[in-house]
Amino acid sequence: MAPLLEAKGIGKSFAEGGMEVPVLSDVDLSIGAGESLSITGASGAGKSTLLHILGTIENPSQGQVLYRKENVFDYSEEKLAEFRNQSLGFVFQFHHLLTEFNALENVMMPLMIRGEPAIQRQEKALRALEDVGLADKSSSLPGELSGGEQQRVAVARAIVTAPEILLADEPTGNLDRQTGEMLMDLLFRLNQDKQITIVYVTHNDSLAKRAQRTLHLQDGMIQ
Repeated sequence: MAPLLEAKGIGKSFAEGGMEVPVLSDVDLSIGAGESLSITGASGAGKSTLLHILGTIENPSQGQVLYRKENVFDYSEEKLAEFRNQSLGFVFQFHHLLTEFNALENVMMPLMIRGEPAIQRQEKALRALEDVGLADKSSSLPGELSGGEQQRVAVARAIVTAPEILLADEPTGNLDRQTGEMLMDLLFRLNQDKQITIVYVTHNDSLAKRAQRTLHLQDGMIQ
């Protein structure tokens, strides 16, 4: 089976104090449809930077990211925005919910950006909240939800567009152990039930081992 997403020769450097500081060096990886992949490594190893490049939030200094054999960084700005909105879902360590909007409205945001009709986006958002077990919290503001519930709303927002790939950056890092494990249970259920490809960054070895494959980054390179 052809890879769904590939990184080839990815390098990334940042300017600091008049010097170029390398963060990633010649990173290759491939991810199949429906696969789960964890990325581990110490702080500063380049895990989040790699995930952000895979999700086109950051550009690489060298290399390519291929989606179905096409280099996504060759896309026009319009096509790249469409790729992010339709094929990718993002979950971060902090939920980044809009505090003035309720759970349902937060989940609807990607569909509003897509320009879907109000009735359609409300139906899809309600289904996404059902998928994460929060249909009864649709009218709650983020401040009325627990940390775990807020992160589940963030997951619902990430999957409401039916993405092929879910990218998660330390999704349990702001949660206690039990709540974090429950969140990962949810992500793996989505992986199994909806065949969403999942790539996640974690410093937790036990959570990393739950993925089908694990890549370890050290000094910006896969070991």
